[in-house]
Amino acid sequence: MKNDGRPVVVSVAAVVILLLGLAGLLLALIAGVGSLLLHVDLPAFYALALVFWCTAGPCLILAGYNLWRRKKWAAQLAAAIILLDVATAIVRGNGASLAVDMLFLVLIGLAWKYLK
Repeated sequence: MKNDGRPVVVSVAAVVILLLGLAGLLLALIAGVGSLLLHVDLPAFYALALVFWCTAGPCLILAGYNLWRRKKWAAQLAAAIILLDVATAIVRGNGASLAVDMLFLVLIGLAWKYLK
């Protein structure tokens, strides 16, 4: 498999960010459509989370693709979205989400010096 001189950390960061975007978008769409079909009233925070992931998912997919192409702006976009998720994890007191977000930020930081 040819990687065109791309460091492994950049490849891993790109794939992980892309998968995060795909999973977030898919789960938000399933939850949104499911709540509409089942006529479930969502609390405001959960409705906001669905809107966030329906917006952030495609942005993270775009960022993952462009991280694969070693674009520095893609890392900035992914970091900005993850920082928004960090803020919600702090507000909600969700330590697991905070820890995973921090790992994503460390991964982006490790790949930073290899980006153009």
